[in-house]
Amino acid sequence: MNNYMKGTTVYKVSHIYNHIKECLDNNKSFSIMRMGNAEFSSMMAGTVSKRKNIEQGIPPEKGKEVVKMLIDSCNRSDYVASLGAWFTDGQFFDKNIKPTSVFREWERVHKEVGITNTNFVNPDIGYLLFIEGEYNLWNIIRNKRICLITSFPELGDIIGCEIISIPEESPRNDKLDIPPCGVWHYDKYENVKERIKNRIDDIDIFLIAGGFLAKGYSIWTKDCGGIGLDIGRIVNTWAGKGIGPQGMGRMSNFMEVSPNDPLSLQLTEIGKQYDGKF
Repeated sequence: MNNYMKGTTVYKVSHIYNHIKECLDNNKSFSIMRMGNAEFSSMMAGTVSKRKNIEQGIPPEKGKEVVKMLIDSCNRSDYVASLGAWFTDGQFFDKNIKPTSVFREWERVHKEVGITNTNFVNPDIGYLLFIEGEYNLWNIIRNKRICLITSFPELGDIIGCEIISIPEESPRNDKLDIPPCGVWHYDKYENVKERIKNRIDDIDIFLIAGGFLAKGYSIWTKDCGGIGLDIGRIVNTWAGKGIGPQGMGRMSNFMEVSPNDPLSLQLTEIGKQYDGKF
């Protein structure tokens, strides 16, 4: 682990892997909450932007409530995938952020909005946990009872897991009108939480890919006594969206789908420069 500032620790993938294994072996609860650019910007603004309201399916009047949920999830999760982890020596992909970026002010923003959790992991943890090798999460969950919360229900057959299906994220829409068919993810939020609660005794681990609301699902899973991992966009790759914008996006410079296992990743030649640093 790398000490970045007093009281804050950025944990490596090996530590997270072993903590998850301990919780699986001993029936303990656990959660990771990822905070990306959009979540960070929303916390700064105190509400969800109009564009993200549309793309994430969140009614505008619920924006402040969702931001409160994000902050609460940050503070009560075992680990928060904070942007602050990008600014430690040797951490993955820190060069992608401009010196003038507001994201470099993460410490001030954390303090202002009331984030107190100092157990950090890399924001790209959703990808890093599935790199082939000793700390590939599939090593310990492939034979477990998995529930995937996703907008790709076909992954149930591919992975061999249970699915809780959520609406797809709406495509970027410059007109900023309501999502197709008026679908709001938020309308399904309490229903998804209820389904998690009802399945908690029959599922070993919940893998969650649900945009902003995934943060609430992961901490809710922990509250119910289970293991909830906010894994994010790696499900796009599992669903065959490739490594472009709808798949891994910028991560495609550093990782690619493993030829040995379509559900695992391997480092590219560029990515190998960072091997052992995350």
